[in-house]
Amino acid sequence: RRGDLPDDGAPLYLPLGGRWFGIDPASFFQVNSRAAELLAATAVDLLLSPQAGVTPRRLLDVYCGAGAPGLLAAGHFDEVLGMEYDRRAVLLAERNARRFGFGHCRYEAGDAARLLTALARKHGPGHWDHALLDPPRGGVAPEALEALLHLAPERLVYISCNPATLARDLAYLEQYGYQTVKVQPVDMFPRTHHVESVALMSRKM
Repeated sequence: RRGDLPDDGAPLYLPLGGRWFGIDPASFFQVNSRAAELLAATAVDLLLSPQAGVTPRRLLDVYCGAGAPGLLAAGHFDEVLGMEYDRRAVLLAERNARRFGFGHCRYEAGDAARLLTALARKHGPGHWDHALLDPPRGGVAPEALEALLHLAPERLVYISCNPATLARDLAYLEQYGYQTVKVQPVDMFPRTHHVESVALMSRKM
C-alpha cells in the first residue's frame, strides 16, 4: 500500500525481505521480484546457518550496492562494513541503514580490491568473521581475493550471476584453506540460459 512506503527522499522504493529499499533509477536491483526474494533469503540463510565455533560478529558486505541483502542480515551482527564502487549506491545504502535503525552499519565507496587491501593492512585474520560477496559478472578481482584470504573470515557467502567466474573464484579460495559447502542456483531469468547462484564457503578446521 502506498501509505506503507517510507518518505526519506529516495526516488524509488522496492520491497525485499519485508523491507522497502530506497534506490534510484541508476541503481542495480534485481528485476524479477519473486526470484530476488528467494535469492536474498537463500543468501541470508546460508550466512546465518548454524555452525560449530562460528558466531556472527562482524560482516563484510563487498559489492553491496544499495545495501541488500546485507541489511537483511545486519540485525544479527555487531558491525557491518559495506563496500561499493558506485558512490550513489553507497549513499542509498547509508540511507537504507538509517531507516532500518542500523547504526552499526557503515559504507565506503571505492574499488573493492583497494578497500579490502587497506582493510587487510589494518586488521588481522578473523577480525571480520563473515563476508558477503555479490560481484559483477567478471567475478572478484584477484587482489580482492588475496586481501580476503589475509582477512580470513570463517564464512563466505558468494552471490554470482556468472557460473564461470564463480567456479574460478571458488577454486582459487579452495587452494588456500576454504571448502565449498553448498551451491544453490536460482532461476532469475526463466527461459534463458542465465542463472544466479549462491555459494557458501567455510574455512577448513
